[in-house]
Amino acid sequence: MVPPSVTIPQTAPPVLRSDDRSRVQRDKMKRRLEQRQGGPSTTPAPSPSKKPPPRKSKEAASSSSSTPPASPASPGLQLNVCEVSQTAANLSWAATGSANVSGSEDSGLAEPPPPEATTMYQLSIGKKGKEQKILYFGTDRSFQLDNLQPGTEYSIRLAAVLAGEGGSASSTAYTSFTTLPSSPSTPSPPRLVGRTKTSLTLKWSSCPNGGSPLTAYILELSDSDGQWQQIYKGREKQFTVSKLLAGASYSFRLAAANAFGESPFCPPVTFHTQEPLPPTPAPPRLASQALADRLLLEWDPAEIVDAYKLEQAEELAPNGAAPAFFLVYHGPDCRFESQNLQPASAYLYRLKVEANGQCSQPSVAARHVTIPAPPFAPARPQLRGRPQAHSVRLGWAQPLHTGGAPILAYQLQFDMGQGFQDVWSGQGCETVINELAPGRLYQARVAAINSAGISNFSEVAQFNTAAAPPGLPVWTRKQQPPSTHAVTLHWDPPAADGGAPVHHFEVEVADAHSRRPAYQGAEPFCVVSGLQAATLYHFFVRAANMAGLGPWSPELTLQTAVAPPAMPEPPSVEVSEDGVAEFSWPPLSTATSYGLQLALLEEPSAEPQYKQEYSGSDSNCQVANLAPGSTYLARLQGSNASGAGSFSTPVVFCTPVSVPGALPHAPHCVSLKSDGSSAHLVVSFEQPVHWGGDSHGPLSYQLETVPSNPEQAPFHVNTDELTVELDLQLESTYRLRVRAVNIKGPGPSSPALRVTTPPPPPPAPSLSLIAAQPRALRLGWEVVEGTTVILEMRLSEAHKFHTVFQGRENRHKVTNLKKNTEYQFRTIAVGPGGQSDPSEVFIFRTKPEPICLPTNLKFSETSSSSILATWQAPADHKSRLQSSSSRHGPFTVVYEGSECQYELRDLTPNTEYWIRASLVHNGEEGAWTTPAVACIVVKAAAEAVSRPAQVASTPAVERRQRPRALSEEQKKAAIVAVFLFLSVVLAVFLARTVTM
Repeated sequence: MVPPSVTIPQTAPPVLRSDDRSRVQRDKMKRRLEQRQGGPSTTPAPSPSKKPPPRKSKEAASSSSSTPPASPASPGLQLNVCEVSQTAANLSWAATGSANVSGSEDSGLAEPPPPEATTMYQLSIGKKGKEQKILYFGTDRSFQLDNLQPGTEYSIRLAAVLAGEGGSASSTAYTSFTTLPSSPSTPSPPRLVGRTKTSLTLKWSSCPNGGSPLTAYILELSDSDGQWQQIYKGREKQFTVSKLLAGASYSFRLAAANAFGESPFCPPVTFHTQEPLPPTPAPPRLASQALADRLLLEWDPAEIVDAYKLEQAEELAPNGAAPAFFLVYHGPDCRFESQNLQPASAYLYRLKVEANGQCSQPSVAARHVTIPAPPFAPARPQLRGRPQAHSVRLGWAQPLHTGGAPILAYQLQFDMGQGFQDVWSGQGCETVINELAPGRLYQARVAAINSAGISNFSEVAQFNTAAAPPGLPVWTRKQQPPSTHAVTLHWDPPAADGGAPVHHFEVEVADAHSRRPAYQGAEPFCVVSGLQAATLYHFFVRAANMAGLGPWSPELTLQTAVAPPAMPEPPSVEVSEDGVAEFSWPPLSTATSYGLQLALLEEPSAEPQYKQEYSGSDSNCQVANLAPGSTYLARLQGSNASGAGSFSTPVVFCTPVSVPGALPHAPHCVSLKSDGSSAHLVVSFEQPVHWGGDSHGPLSYQLETVPSNPEQAPFHVNTDELTVELDLQLESTYRLRVRAVNIKGPGPSSPALRVTTPPPPPPAPSLSLIAAQPRALRLGWEVVEGTTVILEMRLSEAHKFHTVFQGRENRHKVTNLKKNTEYQFRTIAVGPGGQSDPSEVFIFRTKPEPICLPTNLKFSETSSSSILATWQAPADHKSRLQSSSSRHGPFTVVYEGSECQYELRDLTPNTEYWIRASLVHNGEEGAWTTPAVACIVVKAAAEAVSRPAQVASTPAVERRQRPRALSEEQKKAAIVAVFLFLSVVLAVFLARTVTM
């Protein structure tokens, strides 16, 4: 390990050898050096063919490490080389007395190094003329060199470095040596570069010569007995072995030789000569019908085959040369589809067979032809010449490929905004298309047609037809009225713009003397000014686009208006006592009508708000309905067809005080009530429209009634209490009017309020019983039109009456009553006059429950002429039984009593008897049951002896029996049972749903 105080040179760190063999060699070298102790140097002399290099200085020796000179060790450091072999050498070195290791160059004495200093040695080696590399750096004085190349000259550089606290110094020694030569190294195996059926051509690479030039290469061949025979010896690196068998395998090995001997042989390699050629196959044939761009070929399989080679060539080669075949398939299949072929073209195909590494001779070329195909798309259509406004000339180039068949026609399509449509079809590559719109973008495409079909359409060509001048502008039907010196004109752009946008319009104006331009611009309207009043003018307009100017429109004739009249004189005014103002003014010669405006001066500082009060052609007028006791401003204005003139100077006038104005609305009925003897009316009203110019306002209000009430006198109320209450007669009509009164007297009456007092209440109607049921009573009464009846009921004196019906009907059914129970009723009538007193109390009773039917009516035979009838009935009911020989009667009572059975005797066998039953309770008779049939059947004598006759029902009787109808109670019970069943099912379903 390098001590920390040693300065390492600017080279790579040394590679230290730490194996046991190196350590032993160094120990040997140290012992030999200790035995000699300063003996002569054993460094071998340089080669006699080379001169020793000149002596270098210590600085030059230390700075040169790539190409050191081959010289003896430099003074101060002795380097020895010994035991040089073909691949190894031993190095040792020692310091001499002249070595300067103390850093002083003037002193010739060797000074001992300081005890703390350490001498380190750096050993570098390299081939002569090449860069050296450091092999060792350490304190040892010997080193074993291994893995050297034989016969190679090496240069050695050794540097001694003194490291310590006081600094460092170094000395360098150089030497060179050459390793011993040897036999060549084992060459690489030869490789095969060519072969035939009887020969193999081998080639090999050079190998290391062991430091001596190669003299020969030795190539040996193994015979059939496994013995190696030399077949070539020489300096060449390639040799052809001939006279071999076809399809046989041979093994070879190679060695090299120089002056020092032969190298070992390389590992053997084996090569094969070519097999005999397979037999020539039959030419390929078509496997299916030929297509335009592909041919499906097949061939017969060979007996021995590794692969097939299919070659293809065009029959017509360029420049008349022979067909050039090229490989299109290589594989084991006996079928191949040749694709991407030209339509209607002939192709040649030949087949080869590969077997055992050999390829057979090609088969006879087979000629196959593809069918024609639709042609390629023609070139994009091009314009021929400049496009016209309504026509274009188009041309196009023929397709690059006609598909193997002549072109029969071309089909041209145009897109005019609704998709491509056929516009022309025919021969030739040029055509003219007419009837086009000017300045419009069109798209065109063309397709070629041959016997195989139509081609794809060409690329789309776009072109514009030439623009044309625009059409006629159209004057707007309704023009603005002309003024005195200007006219505003409007027109619509032309319907046909000629295929180019209209960029401006031109307007000319003409009068009786001249015609001149009046406007040029892009807007479809203009104002022509500088005209004379009341003059007739003619106007013309035309449009322009990039193609030029369009035609002039038809003339538009307009006459300018006359000038507005001048400012009139102020009007004169006279106001009468009743507030009517009469105005008059001198007429104006240029005015056709006059307008009078008035403004009420409510506050002197406020801006007057004028209102039009008169408009007409007269020079005087009257204005009524002016506010009394008010100040007004009046102004006059004249107008004619040209407009209105200026207003005159305002005139101030005042109106006199008058009676109060009328109330704006009729009195309002607040409430109207009746106490049975009289009607109480409460009315309210508003203040008048004005107070007649009196600042004190109305002093009172006067209420008038028709028919007049002599006891009702005018009354006074405060202005904030405009409500009065009156007592009127019942079933009477009144008209009420109110007017205000001030110091000038009463004003006009307000609109009348028509009030009709209600009539007296209607009498309560009497009740009558229409029908009684066990649990309901149907009651009736007489009803007066417009009267509402209230029906009240109570159970007894101890209960209160409660309403069970209210309406305008004349009957009502009271339900949910108890059977055989008395109820008390009364009525109340409600009409326009109010509600009457309750009527007298009426008492009605519900009926008892109806008598039920006997149940379970059965018949049993007691003898050959009698039948026992049995049934079920309540214990407190009596039973009745009837019999008949027909279903529809007549029936005869055969039993009446409290028993529930009865025996019918003296009956005729094999005869039907119809029997029915009913119940009687408290003297009331119940309904009869449905008749049931009974019959005694008597059979043959033998059977009659064995068993007695029995009651039977014939099929006809059975068919006539019907299920008995359910009673009302049974129906109700059935409905309740069904409802309970559905409730249980729904509850179970909901419970399961919640659980899930």
